[in-house]
Amino acid sequence: TYSRIFLIKYAFGFYIGKLLFYYFLYCYLRTKRAKGFHINRTIIVGLNQTGKLLGRIIEVNPMLGYDFIGYISDKEVKEPRLLGKVEEIEDIVKKHSIEMIFVTLAMFQGEEDSKDFLRMCNRLGVRLRYVPEHQQWFRNKMNAESVGRMVIINPQEIPLDEVESRFFKRTFDIVFSSLMILLVLSWLVPLIALLSKLSSPGPVFFVQKRTGIVNREFDCYKFRSMQVNNVSANKQATTNDSRITALGRFMRKTNIDEFPQFFNVFIGDMSVVGPRPHMVKHTEMYDKLIENYLVRHYVKPGVTGWAQVNGYRGETKELWKMQKRVDYDMEYLENWNFWWDIKIIFQTVFGKDVNKNAY
Repeated sequence: TYSRIFLIKYAFGFYIGKLLFYYFLYCYLRTKRAKGFHINRTIIVGLNQTGKLLGRIIEVNPMLGYDFIGYISDKEVKEPRLLGKVEEIEDIVKKHSIEMIFVTLAMFQGEEDSKDFLRMCNRLGVRLRYVPEHQQWFRNKMNAESVGRMVIINPQEIPLDEVESRFFKRTFDIVFSSLMILLVLSWLVPLIALLSKLSSPGPVFFVQKRTGIVNREFDCYKFRSMQVNNVSANKQATTNDSRITALGRFMRKTNIDEFPQFFNVFIGDMSVVGPRPHMVKHTEMYDKLIENYLVRHYVKPGVTGWAQVNGYRGETKELWKMQKRVDYDMEYLENWNFWWDIKIIFQTVFGKDVNKNAY
């Protein structure tokens, strides 16, 4: 038997808790977006009735998190926010640092056109949303996003597009990185600092620009494992690299040099698990060589990742090695779940392949 009073209290408490959660989430987003965080620079492809309505909705609802830049259209019309034609879209995306594109489906004459546009967005590392022209055809039970009352199709849907998934992943990141900072880095940093100063001249930490979520650069922290040199921003470490110090070789073999990245996790630049961040120069290079390379930046980079625990780390002399990394990263972001993160962390510590190619 069940107490009716208990069930009423439980239901009441659950919905009050849910309301409080979304209220604090609203306050958090309002504060962050007022400071310019979590804002996607957006353009709309299609200067039709649907595109204009979507533009107005975005402009009057700043809490949606979009910075509306302008329209793309082949129509010869007077519109002060018209940025150019569809054939110029790649240059427009790069010029205005666009992060999100809304496309009205009326712009495409066939299935192949929409696929070509999707491939282009994946190549540029830009998120894409299709906006059906006839909104009255859709119902609330369809698996679709919405902007105001308009239905939005997401052809690049991944699990971490869900607010709840991002919330739990970020909560785990904060808790895990806090424990690592308090329990490990609190004594490891002074120890490595002492040993580093005794082994070779130079700073304790090595700070390098890496590519993060939505292709934004950030300062990635590591313990310095090499002698100070002028090519570290462009040249990968190689087998028997003369730049690596004796202490550095030990740290790289045991992954200790990566531990300061938990500071990156704590401040929100990285996640505990995700695609490994690459040097900016390598991002620019592999973007031109590997299709969908920039898709890996749809999520935060990680201290460890699915590719790394499967042995794909270290120097990438052959293109296929980087292609395998990207394949593993794509598999991760398309099928993410919380327990997979736990599995990757476990394999990082105890897995047999994680130290393969470590030098």
